Amino acid sequence: MLSRQGAITLSACLIIIASAGCGGGHSGLTARDVAAEAGVARNVTTEGENCVFDYNGDGIMDLFVSNHDQAPWQLFQGLPNGQFVPVDVRTFPLRDRHGCATGDFNGDGRPDIYGSIGACMGQCLAPKELWIQTNDGNFVDRAQQFGIADPGGRGRTPLSLNANGDKRPDLFTGQEPGVRFPSHDQLWINDRGHRFVEEPGPQDQNIGAQCAAAGDVEGDGTDLLIVCGVESFHIYDLVHGKWADVTAKLGLPTWPRGDAELADMNGDGKLDLLTVWPHGFQVRLNRDGRFSTADYTLPLRDAWDLAVGDADGDGDPDVYIVQRENGVVPDVLLLNQGSGVTFTRFSDLPQATTGEGSTAQAIPDYKGTRRAAFLVNNGAQYPQPGPRQLIGFEGG
Repeated sequence: MLSRQGAITLSACLIIIASAGCGGGHSGLTARDVAAEAGVARNVTTEGENCVFDYNGDGIMDLFVSNHDQAPWQLFQGLPNGQFVPVDVRTFPLRDRHGCATGDFNGDGRPDIYGSIGACMGQCLAPKELWIQTNDGNFVDRAQQFGIADPGGRGRTPLSLNANGDKRPDLFTGQEPGVRFPSHDQLWINDRGHRFVEEPGPQDQNIGAQCAAAGDVEGDGTDLLIVCGVESFHIYDLVHGKWADVTAKLGLPTWPRGDAELADMNGDGKLDLLTVWPHGFQVRLNRDGRFSTADYTLPLRDAWDLAVGDADGDGDPDVYIVQRENGVVPDVLLLNQGSGVTFTRFSDLPQATTGEGSTAQAIPDYKGTRRAAFLVNNGAQYPQPGPRQLIGFEGG
């Protein structure tokens, strides 16, 4: 049983002490919700993950943040002091956005934004967005010209990735199954920065994509693609020039997860697999490109989303886990002890008591401290809003 402050009862501690530790290990580390002083505090409904990226090339992370169906998504410019200032909000009109993905899609050296759009619960046509950044820092929607408008799709979970090794950002668009119009997951290949061409393969499914992640797990110069379906879990990879479902080949069961991330958890230069589902969190280390062993498992109560970043500044990536029932089930921060399989649970995490946990993203090197801050959405219970948090760390 977890207390509101995130403490672990003795019985739970005895279960996980061999691999997780119970208390201690973060002496002097403090966490605060700095959203108000940073300028991003809002009470909003949210859908999909925010985008954290450097849109203006100044070396400081900027934010494109979720407002679900009640206000436009906002672009914030990051400042060296940790504050964020809104960029012209009129650029991005109010639409039913469910997620975003960023990358230099047209090859001009400036990051662009893809926006996934819902489609009236499958009952209407709703073109998606491809916001190409112009040389004056503004954005124009070029989804139609790039062939990626996909008006029938019920857009949910987009992701940019290197699907074919040419280093031009490609796109995966995870979607909810269609009702009146075709709506399936799609992998789009970037054709020389001029258009996107759909890539056929087993990833083209109607499984209700809940999450997507990508990374070069095998060191071959191309990313594999991870997709969480409502009732399944899949990893796809390029095999002899064609996309294939390699979940079993990599030693993974296909039971559903809510979110997945790839990160080098033990410092060996290889991407490891982290997954979360309502009742648990798991780390599987990368052994020769396979994830056949569950190296660390933590029982949880209502987990939903995860983010990876170095909260305590020791050089090892830590894990933030969003849980759903705010005020009853607290979020979790696990401090990596260096091996990727031993963690200390941080006990003083600021917790939202209203709204419902939605998503978290790490902001690396926040304020130039080499520590990550975590941007947390708590507006998942539409149409009930929840607070946006920015959890920053000091000391330790």
